[in-house]
Amino acid sequence: MTTDDFNALNLLSKTLGLHATWFNMAVSTMANVLVAGYTPAVFRFSADVKDPVKTQVYLRSDEISSGDITHGNIIYGLKPSTLIYSVPATVSQPGGYLFGNCNVITSGATFYWQFVCIAPSNCVGMVSGIYKTYWQ
Repeated sequence: MTTDDFNALNLLSKTLGLHATWFNMAVSTMANVLVAGYTPAVFRFSADVKDPVKTQVYLRSDEISSGDITHGNIIYGLKPSTLIYSVPATVSQPGGYLFGNCNVITSGATFYWQFVCIAPSNCVGMVSGIYKTYWQ
């Protein structure tokens, strides 16, 4: 995990009103998923590729490589508490990557994004931290 991942977990905690450290947020998220009988996942920031029309965001997870995660959405918005836009995430099992194309809302603005797992049923609701990036 990198500083981007720690910051994303801190922001998720703050947005949920939990005020937990990144580590406690990661452990809490995984424990909640395990108690529910689902497969936990650890997401790691990979890249963001920008152009004037969209920003392509990438995450990596070993659970994608193993086939435990097959479908999900990237939700995004201008504030971490209002991720109101959604695009399907493309899941690439051989590399363990997922990515989504976030259409530009406001050029030059900061935006926030998060991955939400939607399939298979044993990972529904698993989320990444909330990442921050910028449109050109």
